[in-house]
Amino acid sequence: MPKRLRDALGMSPGTELEILAVDDRLEVEVPRPRATLVDGPDGLPLVVAPDARRLSTEDVRSWRMSLQDPDDRGADR
Repeated sequence: MPKRLRDALGMSPGTELEILAVDDRLEVEVPRPRATLVDGPDGLPLVVAPDARRLSTEDVRSWRMSLQDPDDRGADR
């Protein structure tokens, strides 16, 4: 697995992976803590496990840019 993908997924040496056979392909997942849904005044907000790292908009943008082909970086703007 490429280093930039491991870094984007927060993987380090010894990270356990879940490997699934789906149709005619393999899916590799990094197990994440389960989230819990709770009733709130505006619907069902997602309450993330307390030990989960919170992602900012900049975290997501940076991660997306690091995985994009350099020739496609201006295509979604």
